[in-house]
Amino acid sequence: MDISKIDVTKVNSANSIVIGNPNTTKTVVEYLNLRCPWSKLWFQKNDSVLATAVSSGKVNRHIKLLNKFKEPLKKGNIVHQYIPSDPLMAYLLIKSVFDNQEQWKSLDDAEIPYYLESELHLHHQQNAKMLANIVTEAEETHVQFVPSIVVGHHVFDESISPENLSKLLN
Repeated sequence: MDISKIDVTKVNSANSIVIGNPNTTKTVVEYLNLRCPWSKLWFQKNDSVLATAVSSGKVNRHIKLLNKFKEPLKKGNIVHQYIPSDPLMAYLLIKSVFDNQEQWKSLDDAEIPYYLESELHLHHQQNAKMLANIVTEAEETHVQFVPSIVVGHHVFDESISPENLSKLLN
């Protein structure tokens, strides 16, 4: 993935799920798609490092659910419509959706809402404007791939190790 074209000067904290104190000195901006296996890998591999940094007050996370328009990532777009804006609830549901990705990824698009509502007890959210704004921002900042992660002027994808991420955050 070519993440070198991302214009970090245009990345912002708007239209995101903010986890942690928004006034900390370091911000991690995560462009994710909940159907993307690489976004899942990033999230699960680095969640404990990020959770520790957030709980210690060093870092805040800005998760941006990026709608993508190619198969099979379009299934993630449907799921994004069910993630609430409440940070703690959103974080827990994102974890759950990634944990259950194997169960819902092969469903037909029409079956996904039923699965989310009946199995994960999610409710459709009124977040279409926010999701559209994230797509516009991604276009303006040249974020083409998920996951794309920005920490200050550092841009990386899922391949960063938890050890290197920890060094970057400290």
